[in-house]
Amino acid sequence: MSEPIAARTDFSRVYTLAQAALSDEIMVKEGIAGPCIAYHDQIIAELRETGLLWLKCPADQKVLLLDISPDIYFETDELVGQDGVFIRMTTITDQELALRLSDALASSRRPLSRE
Repeated sequence: MSEPIAARTDFSRVYTLAQAALSDEIMVKEGIAGPCIAYHDQIIAELRETGLLWLKCPADQKVLLLDISPDIYFETDELVGQDGVFIRMTTITDQELALRLSDALASSRRPLSRE
């Protein structure tokens, strides 16, 4: 069964913005729930269903986004305490989405702490 046209359109939008912002450093993968944008095998965005994107997001930034724009960003119980946020694709602008994708890549580039 093929995926709905809206889902392909959502992913095409994410991929186009990611490619423009992140150039050749990204790749497309198939995730558990749907297509993903990855950086060095680290998933930074995944289309979970039509109109719903999971995006890697540092916890401190996530709190701010959830407070400022609850119409765009939200989390479910599965994301509490995790570095990720859900995005409603119908409410986010291309400019905002490109910025969030750039932030997700920047957080993926940070070296892991050695604890």
